Amino acid sequence: MSKRGISKAAMAIVAIIIIVVVAVGVYYATLPPPAPPTPTPTPTPTPAGPIKIGLIGPLTGVEAWIGYDGLNGAMLAVEEINAAGGINGRMIEFVYYDDGGSPEGAVSMARKLIYDDKVVAGILNHGSELAIPASKVFDEAKVPALVPWAGHADIVKGGYCFRVGLTARAPGKAMAYYAYEVLGARKFACIVTVDPYEESYAGAMKETFTKLGGEVVYDKLVEFGEKEYTAMLTEVKALEPDVLMGPHDFSMSIPFTSQARGLGIMCPIMFGSSSCVPEYLDGVKEVGEVGGGVYVLSYMIFEDPLTKAYGETYEKRYGKPAGPTASYTTYDSVKILAKIIGEVGDDPAKIWEGVKALKNYKGVGGTIVEYDKGECLKSIPIYVIKGGKFALAEEVTEPEYISPF
Repeated sequence: MSKRGISKAAMAIVAIIIIVVVAVGVYYATLPPPAPPTPTPTPTPTPAGPIKIGLIGPLTGVEAWIGYDGLNGAMLAVEEINAAGGINGRMIEFVYYDDGGSPEGAVSMARKLIYDDKVVAGILNHGSELAIPASKVFDEAKVPALVPWAGHADIVKGGYCFRVGLTARAPGKAMAYYAYEVLGARKFACIVTVDPYEESYAGAMKETFTKLGGEVVYDKLVEFGEKEYTAMLTEVKALEPDVLMGPHDFSMSIPFTSQARGLGIMCPIMFGSSSCVPEYLDGVKEVGEVGGGVYVLSYMIFEDPLTKAYGETYEKRYGKPAGPTASYTTYDSVKILAKIIGEVGDDPAKIWEGVKALKNYKGVGGTIVEYDKGECLKSIPIYVIKGGKFALAEEVTEPEYISPF
């Protein structure tokens, strides 16, 4: 074969190669650009560190005794939860402050908890006159708070505070029902303290009692700390009431009871939960079971095994009986928050939703059936002094008389 022939063949091969390369290039040039590689998602970090829950209440002033009782209950709950591993492995950091027994202190400490300590939820461990202004701070910040024992209706109206104890109106209605339907009272005399809770309580009792067919024959207010009632009780005696309501705090109800019986007023006497304490029993040993007896409101049934076990644990831990006004429901408040945070996390908005949806929660302070506009629905126990102790007289369960509305 000649050199010329080889050259032509080689040239043909080269031409074919060029055509193929160009064709392949054109083909790939018409293809869409390849998609960028899918980025590897960044894993959401698991929450770590403590969960801050805050409490404010009176640790000085005239109601320091009840403030410490509630604080002790809360601390007992925190200790139990943390000893068991915390909330999903995270410890509770419990922050608490003394409000000094003043509305200004309650507001200041509420702001400190929310904006400085950045708690995910709070506990308002004080009476209505302090819980009302403190609740407004939590409402404005949209941080949920539980209310163990303050009972005024305004506390939960802002939407972010939820009662764990009883509103003032519900026990007032229950006591009126018991006085009229069970004790057979038809004439009611009322002397209570100038206080948002007691006034609301008494208002519901008078309203319900008259609606049932009874008559309010005496209605007076006294300042907190009053110890002398002889003049008013003398007026009451002349009216011959079938039942008498007195100031709720045990420091006032003790002299009230003694003076009423001393004047010969022998009708049943009723008080609120602040008299359902050992101090009251000690103070009325001589007259507690004279006449028609003394009836007091309670938040819980002491004979319930769960409640009884808590009382024993509290007394062993602190060396004194647990006060029923604040201790039990403040303990429940911490436990409720821990349960909900364990289910939904520590976002205040989700905690708020979780509390609203809470149903049939059995605590040491009674069973919360459900929440409605911040108010919990629960049965209302009424105790009478018998044999030197509080004995269950009635557990009011009728929806009409335990509803706060």
